[in-house]
Amino acid sequence: MSKSIGERRRRSEDDRLIRGEGKFVADENPRNVTYAAIFRSPVACANIRNIDIAAALETDGVLAVLTGADVENDRLGGIPWEVCPPGLEKKSRFQGDPEVAIPQPLLASSQVRYVGEPIALVIGETQASALSGAEAISVDFEFGEPVIGIEAVDALQERAVALFAAEIGNPAGLEECFTKAFGVVHLRTHVPRLAAAPIEPRGYVSQYDQGDDSWTIWAAAGKPHPVRDTIAKYVFHVAPQKIHLIAKDIGGGCGGKNVAHAEAALTLWAAKRVGRPVRWISTRLEAFQSDMQGRDHLIEARLAYTKDGVFTAVSYDAMVDLGAYLSPRGVMPALTSLKTITGPYLIENAHGRVRGFLTNTVPTCTYRGAGAPESAYAIERLVDMAAAKLSIDPVEIRRRNIIKTESLPWQAPTGVTFHSVDFPAILDAASKSVSVVKPRKKSDRLWYGSGFAFTIECYSASFGESAEIVVKGAEPIEIRIGTQSAGQSHETTYAQIASDLFGLPNESFKIIQGDTTLVGQGNGTGASRSLTVGGSAIIRASTELIEKSRLLAAELMQCSAESLVYAAGTFSHKGSSIDLFTLSDSQPGGSIRASSDFKPSQFTIPGGCHVAKVEVDLETGRVRLLEYRLFQDAGVAVNPMVVEGQLHGGIVQGIGAALREAVRFDPESGQLITASFQDYAMPRAQDACRLDVILLGVPCASNLIGAKPVGEAGTVGAPPAIVNAILNAINSANVQHIELPATPERVWRAIQDSKGFVGEEPY
Repeated sequence: MSKSIGERRRRSEDDRLIRGEGKFVADENPRNVTYAAIFRSPVACANIRNIDIAAALETDGVLAVLTGADVENDRLGGIPWEVCPPGLEKKSRFQGDPEVAIPQPLLASSQVRYVGEPIALVIGETQASALSGAEAISVDFEFGEPVIGIEAVDALQERAVALFAAEIGNPAGLEECFTKAFGVVHLRTHVPRLAAAPIEPRGYVSQYDQGDDSWTIWAAAGKPHPVRDTIAKYVFHVAPQKIHLIAKDIGGGCGGKNVAHAEAALTLWAAKRVGRPVRWISTRLEAFQSDMQGRDHLIEARLAYTKDGVFTAVSYDAMVDLGAYLSPRGVMPALTSLKTITGPYLIENAHGRVRGFLTNTVPTCTYRGAGAPESAYAIERLVDMAAAKLSIDPVEIRRRNIIKTESLPWQAPTGVTFHSVDFPAILDAASKSVSVVKPRKKSDRLWYGSGFAFTIECYSASFGESAEIVVKGAEPIEIRIGTQSAGQSHETTYAQIASDLFGLPNESFKIIQGDTTLVGQGNGTGASRSLTVGGSAIIRASTELIEKSRLLAAELMQCSAESLVYAAGTFSHKGSSIDLFTLSDSQPGGSIRASSDFKPSQFTIPGGCHVAKVEVDLETGRVRLLEYRLFQDAGVAVNPMVVEGQLHGGIVQGIGAALREAVRFDPESGQLITASFQDYAMPRAQDACRLDVILLGVPCASNLIGAKPVGEAGTVGAPPAIVNAILNAINSANVQHIELPATPERVWRAIQDSKGFVGEEPY
C-alpha cells in the first residue's frame, strides 16, 4: 500500500539551498581560469564593413580576441534550429539546414540582425581586462532599416521574412458557420513578448583536455543531453561523448535555459584556443539582450454562438515574432497554441493558422506555457465577450459548452483527443466557491470585479525519458535520470515514487541528474513532463531492478524466484533472507543495475479553473488583486505541497504577464528599452494576494503514475482570469477589451474612452 506518494513532504533540496550550499555555475572556478567578455552589436540591422580589434589585443591582460573570421577558419557551425518548421520538412536535409532557416552564427561576421548579437569574444586574465578589451573594439557598420515587432510586420511585408505557416482543423464550412450564427465576437489582441529573467543568469565554465581532445562544461542547462548533442554535432562536428556537460543546481529557467546558446559553444571553443579554462557569467543586461525570449503573438480570433449561448465555431489566426533567427525550438509555441484553440469546450468547427516571421529582435523560443497561454487567452476572452453580448453569467455560458465526461474520449477538430478529465466537476467546485457577481461599488472610485478562466494544456507524446537504477552496497540507491531540476523538486518527488516501489524510506535514494557522463541519455526538463514521463521511467526501471534482483537472490538462496517474498528491500524464503545491498556486493562490480524508459502513447490534457477578484481604481486605473483561487486537475499528486508550490509560482508569473511585464523595443532603432529591472516590471509580492490552490482530478491514463503536469498551468490561466475580472469591475459596454499587460495607464485610458458609462449597467 502506498505510503509516500500523496504525502505532503518538505523538499529535501531546501536545506542545502537555504544554507547557501547550492552549487551553481558561478561557483565553478577551475585552476588557471580565464574570463570571457562579449562585444555585442549596438545596432539591430547592419552590414559589417570592418571589425577593428587592434586596440583590444593591446589591452593589458587580454589573451585573445576572436571574431567571426576565426569561427570560419575553424569551420565551426552555428546554433541550429532543432524542430523543423511545418511545411518545410521536404526541404530539410538535416537539423539546422540553412536552406530552411540559417543557424545563428556564434559570432556575426558580415551582418548583424539584432541589438545584443555577439560579434567578438575577448578572453582576459581577469574579468576587468576582458571587459576593457571588449570596450576597445571598433566596428564599422553599414546601417540598415530594421523590422521591429510583430505589429510592424503588417506594414512592412516587403521586408519582413515570412518563415512558415501552419494550419489545424478544417476550414471547410467554417465561414458558413459564422455567417449563419446568431452572434459572433471578434478579438484582435497582442500577447506581448516576455523575458524569462531567472534568478540565476545563464553561465558557462569550460575546459579542454588536449590529451583526449575532449571538453568539460559546467552549464546552466535545463536539457543537458540535448544542449550537449546540438553543440557537439552541429557546432564542433564531433561525437557528443567528446563533451562532458555538468548541470548542478539551476536557479530557475522557465524554458530560457533549455536550448543551446552561442555563449556555451564560445566558451568551449575559447578553452581549446587559449589552452586554459574559460568562464562566462551573464550580466543581467546581457540576459535581457541575449536570452531566448517568449510569447509575442498577434492574434485574430472569432467565436460563433447560438441565441442560447452554445458555441458553434472558433477561428484562430496568429502572427508569431520569431526574432532574428529561428531558435532551436522556436516553432514549438506556435504549434502548441494550435492544439488548444478550442479550450475545454465542445466546439465541433474550428480552424487555426499560425505564421512565423523573422524580425530584428532577440530570438524567441519556448517559455513557460509555450503556446498554451496565447490560445487560452484568446478563447477565454472570447467566451466572456460572448457572455456579455448575451447577458449570460460567464460561469453559466461555460457550463453550457464544457466537454462533459459522457463525451469522453472526444477528439477536437484540432486532432487532440481529450480523456481522463472531469471538466464539469472542476467548474462546479469553482462556481460553488466563487461566482462571478455583478460588479460591486466600494466607493465612487473603487469597484470590485471577478473573473473566470477555464484553461487546458496539451502535452504531446513526442518525447520519452529514460532512467537507470543502481544499487551499490550500503550506499543510497541511485536514480540516474535525464531530466534536470530548476526548482521542480525532483530530489523529493522522485524519491517518493521509488520509496513506494522499494518499500524503503525516501532517504534511501540519491537522485543523479545533470551529468552527461553519469547519465547515459535524457531529454531534460521541459513541457512539464519530468514527473509524468520521467517518473514513469523510474517505475519501470525500479520494477525491472527488483525482478532482476529476485532472480539473483533465488540463485544464491537456491530456491525458485516465485517463492521469494520481497518487502522493504529484502527477499525472504522460509526463514532465510538477503537484502538488496548485500546482494549487490555479491555481484561483479559490486552493483546491480537496471534501466528502462517510458514514452506516452497519447496526449495528456490537464485542466484548471482560475478565479480572480480585483479592485479597480477608476481615477488612476490601478488594479489590486484581492483574491485568487485555482481549482486544478492534477490527477494523482505525488506531493501536494510541491504541486501547490509549482502552481503558486506559475500564477505569480501569470500575474506579471497580466499586469506588468512586457519586453519593449524602440520601434525605429530596435534598441531594447526594457533592459533592466528598473524598466522590465517583474511582479513583486505586493502585486499578489493570498493564492488558494484546490487540487482536484481524475487519474491520468497516459502515464504510469496517474499524475498530470502542473508546472505551467498558472501562467496559462492567470492573464485571462485577471483581465476578465478587470473588465467585470469596469462594467462598461464600451470597454470590451484591455491589452496585456493591463497597466494602470491602459486601464485608465480604457475608462476615459468609455464616455462615462463605467459602473452603470452590469452585464
